[in-house]
Amino acid sequence: MYLHIGKNYIIKEKDVICILNIETLKWEFYKDFLKTYKEKIIDISGKNARTLIITKENNDTKVYITNILPTTIAGRVK
Repeated sequence: MYLHIGKNYIIKEKDVICILNIETLKWEFYKDFLKTYKEKIIDISGKNARTLIITKENNDTKVYITNILPTTIAGRVK
């Protein structure tokens, strides 16, 4: 199945590793995480980042930042 994560982005559910609420992450962890995965980040949040979605697509890690609440995205997962 597929998961709509905002704007026109759809990812495969089976590729999702985790869905994290950005507001509950410790600032230092979040900052270090963004530095580490800088090249892998796809920001579709429109400067209203709420959710961090980590995926493994074709043996490549991708990180999506979206403005949709994590509970909304998690509710879309079958």
